[in-house]
Amino acid sequence: MRPFNLHDLPALHAYRDQVISLDCAYDLTRGSGFLAPGVLLDHLVPERESVLAVAYSDRYQQKLLGRMAFHSEERSASLSFLMPQPLSGTIIMGDLVNDFCRQAGEWGAVSVRAEVEVGDPVFSTLRRCGFQVYDRQRVWQVPAHVSLHHLALRHHGWEHVMDMDQIAVRHLFYSLVPPLVQAAQPLLPETLDGLVYWQDGEVLGYLQMVSGPNGVFLKPLLHPALEHPAAVLQAALVYTIPLLGRPVYVAVPSYQSWIEPTLYEMKAEAASLRTMMVRYLAQPLRVMETETALRKLEHVRMRPTHFSPPGRK
Repeated sequence: MRPFNLHDLPALHAYRDQVISLDCAYDLTRGSGFLAPGVLLDHLVPERESVLAVAYSDRYQQKLLGRMAFHSEERSASLSFLMPQPLSGTIIMGDLVNDFCRQAGEWGAVSVRAEVEVGDPVFSTLRRCGFQVYDRQRVWQVPAHVSLHHLALRHHGWEHVMDMDQIAVRHLFYSLVPPLVQAAQPLLPETLDGLVYWQDGEVLGYLQMVSGPNGVFLKPLLHPALEHPAAVLQAALVYTIPLLGRPVYVAVPSYQSWIEPTLYEMKAEAASLRTMMVRYLAQPLRVMETETALRKLEHVRMRPTHFSPPGRK
């Protein structure tokens, strides 16, 4: 693997319709492929590390390209895309993925995430590279003109997250999100910039939002104890749908699938079904002190205890 240079532009242009998208939010808000304007702008953000890399296959006489991003304050890197699609299941594509994982380790990441479209042959490649499934997520596209239910206006209780809301939001996150997903996608301080919904003095809704030139990507986290969950979800869309006419997408993970009927009633269309995958780069190790203590316990011999009743010697 080597960094991308100007000599690779013809290959990049040739593969513009053969992109394997591995980051749904990035793809829908900024566009897939390095030639998309949103991707070019993202490379100018100083605090975000990213790499666009190239590998060459002697067998197929083709170049392979891919992109990975890593935020300095996060624990995980994410694969944005690979190309070309016809080589998604090949060994050379797996070699490129392994090189990305090594680069992520050098940056200090402890894991690498990828979101694979269900049925894509790249799923088998990632499995061979040590990736494992931790969730599934369906993405819905909300129509531009949504007829909001009359209850939505009455439950317009969404507010921007404040510092005092962090503990309540984290309590909601740890209560609803399975531990397997928490390990792969932890809720970090810098991600708490969305909206919260209060009911009876308790946070029962949290909305993460990613916006870009191509669209708005929403990920709601709603508690089943909400009195009118459909109205609460519709009220949240009031903040997003009028933004310059950009399309709005709602991501629904498997553990929140109970809100999908509401999206269906709003005439939303399923845009993508993704398998969420992660490869952990750091493995837990047993420290020397623990091993020493365990060895001592293994050599302890159990002896019977002699008990004398009261009054006897």
